[in-house]
Amino acid sequence: MEANTETPELSKKIIEVVDNLDSSISKESNIDKDEKPIKRFSWLLFFGIFLLCLPVFLYILFPYDVMKDVLITQIEKNTKFNVSIAEMGPAFPLGVIASNVELQPENGLGSIKLKELKIKISVLSLFIGNLSPNIFIKDDGKGDLALDLSMSYLGALFGGSLSEKNISDVHLDANKFDIERIADFGLNTFGSSNALSSSMKALLSSELEKISLAGKLDGVVDVDLDIENPKNTNGKVDLELVDFELNINDENMKSLEQDFSKALIKAQIKSGKLQFDKNAGLLSKGLDIKFSGNMQFAKKAANSNANMMINLKMMNKLQEEFGFMLNAAGGSESDSKKTWKLSGPISNLNVVTQ
Repeated sequence: MEANTETPELSKKIIEVVDNLDSSISKESNIDKDEKPIKRFSWLLFFGIFLLCLPVFLYILFPYDVMKDVLITQIEKNTKFNVSIAEMGPAFPLGVIASNVELQPENGLGSIKLKELKIKISVLSLFIGNLSPNIFIKDDGKGDLALDLSMSYLGALFGGSLSEKNISDVHLDANKFDIERIADFGLNTFGSSNALSSSMKALLSSELEKISLAGKLDGVVDVDLDIENPKNTNGKVDLELVDFELNINDENMKSLEQDFSKALIKAQIKSGKLQFDKNAGLLSKGLDIKFSGNMQFAKKAANSNANMMINLKMMNKLQEEFGFMLNAAGGSESDSKKTWKLSGPISNLNVVTQ
């Protein structure tokens, strides 16, 4: 009878052990089921971070020195300029920055030196179909110049081309930007242009070497541009040349040197017509130059129609020594004034002396 009593109790214990084992296995299986989605999410998260970081690492580790050498080679190959760039690297979030950039003609006359040149692309604009480059230039001093362009690239994605016709907005912001090197560079480049005859080139190049322009550009240009339909173009030009000077490196022509108290390039653009402001012009002790009139833009820039006046007046010592030049062309002896009227398309401009 004792053996029979112990058997049911043993059976109960075995059943309890089996039940406990089953419950522990089911709990572990439930834990595994709960952890699987978490593990999958973690892997997806890590993979996403990797995809995001990969372009950043490639962007940072990009061989910018190689890019700099290729860029210099291509510019020198396709132009008549010698180029030097000290350093080139990334500009976040998307762009490049170059420091101590110098551009010099092959003849060695004049050069442009920039402390910093930065070109960036707006990431947000890319998502709405616009390529919006920002070009930031810093001169050797404390001045800078920023140029923002907005241009659609959607047409290029569907078989079109990306050109100036895609530009819809132009914004330039100048902050005491030194123009001296750029002006000298422009004058010397013009004097050695292949568009000039050899005799004119010889005459101009020697004379232009004696002239230098100094000053700092300040102000804004803000234009909503429509090249396909110029009548939709609107905006303003409000630029000033601060401490603007005309310097002559010739003792016999020192009286031509001028320090301008006013140098304004000011105009409004409405419905494709540029109208000069009444204050636009240059003023010094010896010169008073005023711009007036307008220009109607055309789809082709060369067909833009001008209706402008340039009024020039010589005064004081400048008038005494060089007034005869205006008088010989029909100006008044008493005040040495001259007015030029410019009319017609730019490609065939009609200039009348009044």
